[in-house]
Amino acid sequence: MVDLHAAPDSQNGYEHSSSRDGSQEWGKTNESIKQTVQVIDFLTTRYAKSSSLYAVELLNEPRSPGTTLESLNKYYKDGYEAVRKHSSIVFVVLSNRLGPSMPRELFPLANGLMGSVIDVHYYSIF
Repeated sequence: MVDLHAAPDSQNGYEHSSSRDGSQEWGKTNESIKQTVQVIDFLTTRYAKSSSLYAVELLNEPRSPGTTLESLNKYYKDGYEAVRKHSSIVFVVLSNRLGPSMPRELFPLANGLMGSVIDVHYYSIF
């Protein structure tokens, strides 16, 4: 599985997502979405022919409200198409947003994307 953890301008403001100072700017411009799709296209081009590639996760843990549902849906549609250019069989994984968001907000989008999976991260203590 290829899982994109660090998108240009950071999708969640955490250090494991390309942010050094907590800023979260990903998706605020079409340019950051375009660059991220280009990365997915590059990675899928490279690994699509490998029999061990099972899935591509388009973005790890985008955080709400900084990452809007509108920008995330746009990216997920474009990223899905980038993967499908190179493989019709790998799963395309869509990560839900961390923070205040609706747990099922990606259902309408995923319902129309064959071979998509929603990755839900629930963090709880005790």
